[in-house]
Amino acid sequence: MLVLMQDDTWQEYLAAQYGAVAGPTLAFVQHFLRSRAGEPGIATRVLADLRSFFSACSDAEKMLALWADDHLGLDLLLRLGGVSRYGFQTACRYPDDLLVLVREGQHRQVWGSRLLGAALTAELLAAVDGYERRQILGRYKHRHFLRLMLGDVSGSLSFEALVRELSDVVDVITQAGYTMAEAEALRKFPLIAALAPEKRAFAVLAMGKHGARELNYSSDIDLIFLYRGFEDAPSELHDYHQRLGQELIKVLENPADEGALFRVDMRLRPEGERGELVLSARETSDYYYR
Repeated sequence: MLVLMQDDTWQEYLAAQYGAVAGPTLAFVQHFLRSRAGEPGIATRVLADLRSFFSACSDAEKMLALWADDHLGLDLLLRLGGVSRYGFQTACRYPDDLLVLVREGQHRQVWGSRLLGAALTAELLAAVDGYERRQILGRYKHRHFLRLMLGDVSGSLSFEALVRELSDVVDVITQAGYTMAEAEALRKFPLIAALAPEKRAFAVLAMGKHGARELNYSSDIDLIFLYRGFEDAPSELHDYHQRLGQELIKVLENPADEGALFRVDMRLRPEGERGELVLSARETSDYYYR
């Protein structure tokens, strides 16, 4: 099973590229493979994963030097590759995030919604435009999902803590996405922008696994959108909320070039795909009580 360590070309490549600093990594990989000798295809998979990671890493020599003193990051990376391709590809895309998460022990931490929200807000405040804010949302999601996956494979976080934290990450991203979508919708409806905030109140209801706080890493998020409405409301209030719902879905599904955020499923609204995207609270009440 030690095909990786018997591959002279691979060892020569590492030695030629990185010199003696690669030695501890090769030695640890040999130990890793010995400990999992019964797993079919483990050596081939580990070899392919290491090549992918080093190809993506802008400073592989720095990473090898750090792994020489502490193998935890390498161990978690190799284990992650065996359980989640999304998680491994995220680590390849953001190797510096992997380094920080492990060195600071963030994969052993539960942040909670307040700290998650404050951290995301601080990042968004530094953005210069909407495109950069969408990039930040994508990067934020991938970084925290990677943190939780590392906590999962290391056994540092309980199942209950993981699913709760996953839901909190989705919640704070949705809240930030709503703020962005609202600004865009109000720009197109200046008369509605002049109303007091409580007169254009909008609610996002989490349904399904999201509502039950039982999300996994690849879950859709099931949502229902409602707005309050009021007597003598401007005729375009309804149209504004339809646009707001569309903008929110766009933000949640298409965060610039950082990869998809979430798959948003709106089919659980009262009349499913045939109904309007956003209903007033009064219309929804009439639907359920008629």
